[in-house]
Amino acid sequence: MLKKLYISVVVLLLAVLSMTVSVFAWFTEVKSSSEANGLNGKIDQNVQFEFDTDYDMLIDTTRFEDLIYVTREDLAKGTQTTYSGLSTNITITIKNKDLEKFRIYVGASIAASLNAGPYTGISNGLLYLVYSEVDVENALNANKNVVDYIMEREIFNFDRTNMTDSQYVDAAISNLRSRNGILISGTKTEETMFIAAWGYYDGLKGYTYNNVELQKLYYSLVYQVTFMLRGGLA
Repeated sequence: MLKKLYISVVVLLLAVLSMTVSVFAWFTEVKSSSEANGLNGKIDQNVQFEFDTDYDMLIDTTRFEDLIYVTREDLAKGTQTTYSGLSTNITITIKNKDLEKFRIYVGASIAASLNAGPYTGISNGLLYLVYSEVDVENALNANKNVVDYIMEREIFNFDRTNMTDSQYVDAAISNLRSRNGILISGTKTEETMFIAAWGYYDGLKGYTYNNVELQKLYYSLVYQVTFMLRGGLA
């Protein structure tokens, strides 16, 4: 039996108080966030869609600009890097009037943007983390920011003994990309899903536009993101 869930998507840039990033903090190792003047990403507003748990659903035209970029060097520092202060975020409000329990999985692809001209980002240049209200609650109970809490407890929570920095970073990115879904509890008629996103500088390596390396254009790239939500009853 088909169960339809009506999902209002409100795309918001979540400001992290007292954790701003300067123009020189496109890369996190330059200056601490407390010394910065503030530059965050921008995304489109007021996206709305209907999600059917039995079929794939595409959410189109979500647009990321001015993303803060992290590097492999940042990731090699593990939880010493403060990822929460560097992310651009969206929220998805899920209206579940039948109180069904189900999972939502998120995939993302980058489409060319006519508005971006030559400066279109690519999939390899984007990292993102999916998390839920439960994750937020757990982080609050631990007195931590939710993004940093998940990074510490899940993404970087493995033994790096005998691993090179490169292997360590690859494992962390794999963990990040594998954490692509949340469980909707079915206990409330409305729940929220969150997506935190970063630019990934080293993911641009080897890609060019008109013989110009994308790494030299990273600060101008626009990511026209299509989020694909795939769901099923739990």
